Amino acid sequence: SEAIPIPNLHKYIEQATEVPSIKVVVFTGGECFLLGNDLDDLVGRATKNNFGTRFVSNGYWAVNPVVAARRMERIASRGLKEANFSTGDMHSK
Repeated sequence: SEAIPIPNLHKYIEQATEVPSIKVVVFTGGECFLLGNDLDDLVGRATKNNFGTRFVSNGYWAVNPVVAARRMERIASRGLKEANFSTGDMHSK
């Protein structure tokens, strides 16, 4: 079977630069951290285009404080401005 192509998300950020009222790019889900290193690149692209950046995550990837801090440092270094975490019974585990 053929792989389903993933859209070039960078082009959407570039297109957003043409809309003056767009000020923030929000990465949400599903779960945006499933994009892996591509998420960092997208945050960097949005930052270079003078957008604020935010993510919404359930934090599945933060398996311990050290891993969480490293991941946050990496994405913050690309210009991330805000982190939002989903909470509730489904996410408490």
